[in-house]
Amino acid sequence: MTKKRIYIAGPMRGYPDLNYSAFNYAMESILSDPKLNKAWCVLNPVLIGKDFSSVPVDFIQSPDLLRRLMEFELAVVKSCDAILLLRGWERSEGARAELRVALDAKLEIYTQDSGVLIR
Repeated sequence: MTKKRIYIAGPMRGYPDLNYSAFNYAMESILSDPKLNKAWCVLNPVLIGKDFSSVPVDFIQSPDLLRRLMEFELAVVKSCDAILLLRGWERSEGARAELRVALDAKLEIYTQDSGVLIR
């Protein structure tokens, strides 16, 4: 059985450590559940961002780096089967853009609070 791909989207800017703990917690919650781990390959933007820069503050200080990262992440969203929206996603410009891509691509959409399909 091939695993489905799920992308984690949520707020980063304005949070301590860019909210990495919330993204990593969501990923670990999926990976630590045997049933979910068997079904899902998790794409975490925290890990994706580390391929662009090992220093998180670089994204805040470099609009060009942030733009290139967002373009890449939007392409990753398109390649997924689902998106998981973390709490506060509606206040995040990046997460809203990722959701628009997910809606256009007709991905399954889950929220951290409900865990249910919202579309």
